[in-house]
This record gives sequence, C-alpha cells and structure tokens, in this order.
Amino acid sequence: MKFTDDSGSYEQGTAQAMALDEATCSWSRQWIKANGEKDSKAETEALKVLEGFRTRKAYLGNDSSYHDLMESVQSKAALGDAGPMAQYVQQNCNQF
Repeated sequence: MKFTDDSGSYEQGTAQAMALDEATCSWSRQWIKANGEKDSKAETEALKVLEGFRTRKAYLGNDSSYHDLMESVQSKAALGDAGPMAQYVQQNCNQF
C-alpha cells in the first residue's frame, strides 16, 4: 500500500486499521481462491483467520454496521456462498 499523504499526521490507530483492512482483503482472497478450487481445508483456515480478526482492537473500533457486514459475509461464506465475499473484495480491496 502506497501512502500519498506525506504530512506524517494520522489519527491514533490508523496503522492498525489499515493493517486489518489489508489482512482482511488478503484472507478473503484466499477464501475465494480455495472456494473456487473446492479446497475445503483452505476455506476453513481462511474463515478461521477472518473470524479471529473480530477480537482485534482495530476491528472492535469499527462501528456496528462494519461488524454486521463482516459477520454476514463470513457466515454466508461458511455456507459456501462466495457471492458476498467476492462483492466485499471487489468493493473494498485494491485489485492487483
């Protein structure tokens, strides 16, 4: 991730929030890949990591609408529905 603001002035917790966003995108992509490859072990691992983020300070610092979104996306993924996870990645993650 490239920073374009060189003022050096960020709100406390910004780095943790950005790291959480990047990690969430990375593990969401891992789940999508595993789902496409029908690799249930890798799907389970990715979801376990994503669900583990819910205890992180940066996650807890988000509002309830973020929590609701992430929990909905992840619960649908646990049922094998890739649509919400793919939509989340498309709308919220840098495309490489």
